[in-house]
Amino acid sequence: MVSPRYQRATAQDPPGKGERLIVLHAGSHRGFLPGCDLVFRSRSTDGRDYHTEMNSQVFTAYVEEQLLLALPDKSLGVMDNAPYHSCRDPMNRCPTSNSTKGEICQWLDNNRIARPTKATKTDFYQLVVQNKPPPSYLIDNMLREHGHEVLRLPPYHCDLNPIEQIWGDLKNMVARQNKTFKFADVKHIVLKGMGSITDVRGANCGQHVIKVEEEYWKQDCIRPDTVQPVVVHLGDSTDSESDDEGISWDQE
Repeated sequence: MVSPRYQRATAQDPPGKGERLIVLHAGSHRGFLPGCDLVFRSRSTDGRDYHTEMNSQVFTAYVEEQLLLALPDKSLGVMDNAPYHSCRDPMNRCPTSNSTKGEICQWLDNNRIARPTKATKTDFYQLVVQNKPPPSYLIDNMLREHGHEVLRLPPYHCDLNPIEQIWGDLKNMVARQNKTFKFADVKHIVLKGMGSITDVRGANCGQHVIKVEEEYWKQDCIRPDTVQPVVVHLGDSTDSESDDEGISWDQE
């Protein structure tokens, strides 16, 4: 995700003000996937965070209507943990501390978890905490139903996503070529820039990430064939670690 902002060319405009383009795309070692671009005009002009408009509803519709149609068979998706990537599957939601005692007991019974006949809400909730399954995300389940897999990046490791480098290229292009500060012109630059990303550039970005990953292995003194699985449980609302979130895809 990248939001190249354009500002009206007036000295009176304070920094951070102006309309924005919100741009979403998916790419692989062969460059951007055809038909996966989503470019729309942000309604906000007061400098608010674009996450108010780039939300889970927009992203879910994007996956259903564009991404799934373009993905090669048995693809592996790499994405960060931005909130709009991480909407919990409503079919697998667990009770929270704010749930009623009845809701907590119902969840325990549905999951065949033994509970005392009489206990406080706090005691019942501790059983939820002790038996809480790993988070189940709507997007992940949707993609798996179509034969794909999802790899989520560790928090604050956007350098392990090749598409971050592509977003950097695109934003630099907009900064260099944006002379008029007009919406139509900025959109034209963005679309032209996305079309200029070659498979060579995509492959180079992938190789760069492999080198970064290998360096992390060396720093940790761990070999990939000896590492044990690590499960990171994230909250319901995980902040993104980068302003330039994206989703990168590659075939197995």
